[in-house]
Amino acid sequence: MDDVARNPSEPKAGVSRRYVVAAATAAFALAGAVLPMPAPAQAAEITPAPTRKPVVLSFTVAALRQLGGYKTVAIDDRTTIVGELVADGGTVTAGTIHGSGTVLSLPQRGDNSHASFTTQLLSFSDGSDTITATGLLRHDGTGTFTITGGSGRYSGATGSYSAVLHPNTGGSGTGTLTITLN
Repeated sequence: MDDVARNPSEPKAGVSRRYVVAAATAAFALAGAVLPMPAPAQAAEITPAPTRKPVVLSFTVAALRQLGGYKTVAIDDRTTIVGELVADGGTVTAGTIHGSGTVLSLPQRGDNSHASFTTQLLSFSDGSDTITATGLLRHDGTGTFTITGGSGRYSGATGSYSAVLHPNTGGSGTGTLTITLN
């Protein structure tokens, strides 16, 4: 701040702040006009990620049962299925399938709309290798599921699978899964 005891009739000594700011602004503007500007960045070449062929796995589902007995389901009811994943033409048990869903609609004459929104867990071998998926299962047992992840050798898995599942309460239901891993 300026000296308060200064005589107003005497000229100011030194340089004012306004002058310093104006000079600095002019210097920066001149420097920008005189100094060479950096060249615009060249677009980096984008190397596409190596493409992998999708891996297709097929399983038969055996001993597929719907839990909850013979009760009649209503909209918003929860459903649960459990079964075995069988490979190699039905000779080797590869794991289990567990599904939990919410009924969205009831079957109506000639209607095959989405019956339930289902989350499924496919657990392989000792349970350390899993695939999780979410999808819609129709009244006729067909459905398409988006793979949302996994663990073990399926960690970070993406892809989808189609299912045909016909569970029953007695544990003798069947089905098929065709899994496509990207």
